[in-house]
Amino acid sequence: MPKRPDKVPASAILAPGGKIGGWWQYCKFNETDKQVYCTIWNVAGLVLYNGIFLPLDRQPLTPDEIKVVYNPRSPDNVQLVCLASGRILVPASEFDRLSKFFSFKRINPR
Repeated sequence: MPKRPDKVPASAILAPGGKIGGWWQYCKFNETDKQVYCTIWNVAGLVLYNGIFLPLDRQPLTPDEIKVVYNPRSPDNVQLVCLASGRILVPASEFDRLSKFFSFKRINPR
């Protein structure tokens, strides 16, 4: 497992993959605007995505659902954040494109 860069929070998870070893992912639910904010870093600590993420299934999220996990069944894609429930989050800025590209809306975590 790559060493966690200093600027990546301890609660971020490593999603292995890609040519350089994977991505660190961290998400939190903002109660004020009811949005999920995620940051994705490469293994060296460079921010790749930072901002609002949306569920591919277009259904509302609750704060309890924001448990980011590594799902080995997930495609090797830096833009996908898997939740323990099997739901998938993608950057809001990429939602239209990714929601057409991925036919699935959930990935069974088991």
